[in-house]
Amino acid sequence: MKVSSCLFNSLMLSAGVGLLAPLVQAGERVEEAQPAPVELDTAFVTASGAATDLRDAPASVSVITREEIERQPVYDLNTLLRRVPGVTGGFGPVGEQSKIKLRGLDDKYTLILVDGKRVGSSADLSYRRDLARQDLNWISPNMIERIEIVRGPMSSLYGSDAMGGVINIITRKVSRTWTGSASTHITVPKDSDRGQTTQYSVNATGPLTESLGLRLGANVTRRAADEVEARRDARGDFMYDDGAGGSKDQSMNALLDWQINEEQSLSFEAVHGVEHSWSSKKTFGDWDETVGGAFGPSRLTRDSYILSHSGDWSFGTSKLDAYLNRYRNDLEVGKANSEEKIVEGSLNLPFELLVDQRLTLGGQWKREELTNTDTLGTVPVDYRGTPVSGSTLKGDYSAAFIEDELFLLDNLSLTLGNRFDHSDKYGNHNSPRAYVVYHPHPDWTVRGGVSKGFRAPSLKEGSAGAATESGGRGCGSLRPLGYVTGSCWMAGNPNLRPETSTNKEIGVSFDHDGWEAGLTYFHTDFTDKIADFGERDRAFR
Repeated sequence: MKVSSCLFNSLMLSAGVGLLAPLVQAGERVEEAQPAPVELDTAFVTASGAATDLRDAPASVSVITREEIERQPVYDLNTLLRRVPGVTGGFGPVGEQSKIKLRGLDDKYTLILVDGKRVGSSADLSYRRDLARQDLNWISPNMIERIEIVRGPMSSLYGSDAMGGVINIITRKVSRTWTGSASTHITVPKDSDRGQTTQYSVNATGPLTESLGLRLGANVTRRAADEVEARRDARGDFMYDDGAGGSKDQSMNALLDWQINEEQSLSFEAVHGVEHSWSSKKTFGDWDETVGGAFGPSRLTRDSYILSHSGDWSFGTSKLDAYLNRYRNDLEVGKANSEEKIVEGSLNLPFELLVDQRLTLGGQWKREELTNTDTLGTVPVDYRGTPVSGSTLKGDYSAAFIEDELFLLDNLSLTLGNRFDHSDKYGNHNSPRAYVVYHPHPDWTVRGGVSKGFRAPSLKEGSAGAATESGGRGCGSLRPLGYVTGSCWMAGNPNLRPETSTNKEIGVSFDHDGWEAGLTYFHTDFTDKIADFGERDRAFR
């Protein structure tokens, strides 16, 4: 039985813990602070440069609210997201079927944000990207206020990586009074040879002074390895995708929020996480030392540091973020590190010129670095098989974007935008967008638009010196792409060009007294799509 068809019996144990303010006068009544409800009419911020009425959002969007998260006993975000229209994947703990995909596009086309900021990507540190876990579970569900999902390209706002859409995880804000919670979540599979999952989460938030607040959170999730007997297919290759390895994920975060005055706030956040993973001998059978190191124990570490400033001025609002994302993957056969430095900001200016308008201006600077000390035990070769030297890859990117929402009528709006991206390796690129939202009736919405998508090759995809080898066990998970059998290696190609796409969509939706329905047609034309060469002389490239 495949992982995707397993039945799970879930047990959710939770306990709320109220934390009182440190100074309370005797006999004074203290009420536990309740989180403010999510006002969906004005909460949606991912599809445009400013907070927007959900029904007016210039994109195909869905929102998972805090109430929905609390009603569903889940320990990971994949389980929540796979129920959203237009989302596929989320079945099983590892492998391709575990990846969340928007509109059928590979997970690398989905940009993951937390509070509007990139979380980085650990996929290029993995022995094989197709077997890497998606960077969705560094935060526990009880820290989340809502999740905003935008289906379709958002390159005009977010640039590369948002070609398929955006998942923006909005966390709970610092409370004005001390409050906290703790929860335990246990998932027991119906089949005894599948691994059990246990999760422990705790968080607390409250004021330190009148203007300074603190939020703390910690999460531990452990999944036992499957004990499925290793099998071979008709070719004699191991079918190791039948069983998933074990993992233990630990994460901690701390956020300091300083309300400078009524117009300005400054915050600093630090995030640390460690993901241990291992394989089951019973599932994976016998393998040599190289393969055992690649698929055996590993330790992935994530550290993020974020400094943010928000301003609410007489002329508009501003946002400025500077942050650092670091990942380190330790395997028995080698180490790999990635670092991402980002500075980005935006300015939102409402004004009236013939009609009411809302103008958003912004920019971004990003530097990426990928270091793979020994290419995971293999000799670095290019896509032709020629040995090359060098294992540290770097890339610099900068961008400027503009977006204008024009409210032509009370029930009709037009959004126009464009983003200009510059890469030190791939040059300049424009990503324009035009989108219309029309309400013919209070219960009905018609929306549609045309946009350009853009994605630059990752550091690993575009480098001849980034290569990994199967180590003798083959690449069975790549068979849908043309791979047949035998050992294989995968390497980057320095001659790649950025992927681009032209996207068209039109949809209609109905919403009345809790009854919702919608239908959307979309069409995407790819240009210079990055794909694997396929098997050639026992090499899959």
